[in-house]
Amino acid sequence: MNAIELFFLLQVLDFMTTLAGLRMGGVEMSPFARWLIEIDTVGGLTLVKLIGVVLGGYCVWSRRLNVIHWVNYVFAAIVVWNVYQILKAASTIG
Repeated sequence: MNAIELFFLLQVLDFMTTLAGLRMGGVEMSPFARWLIEIDTVGGLTLVKLIGVVLGGYCVWSRRLNVIHWVNYVFAAIVVWNVYQILKAASTIG
């Protein structure tokens, strides 16, 4: 899997884990994303991811793949954090 494919996979995983976390009572940490999610949860989160994908597409178009590599590390950490928070919340429910 190359960096571009990984970027898009991480965007999908971030969307899914963020949505799951929000449905379990979690809170979005980004103020901009939180504002959009307060308006409409799925729509706001979709818009945030769409903005991210457009920015990622710009990085690919402008041949700034090193930015994609660094962003992948950031989003991998965010997905791991989201999964941790989901598992932590799930263990306190049951």
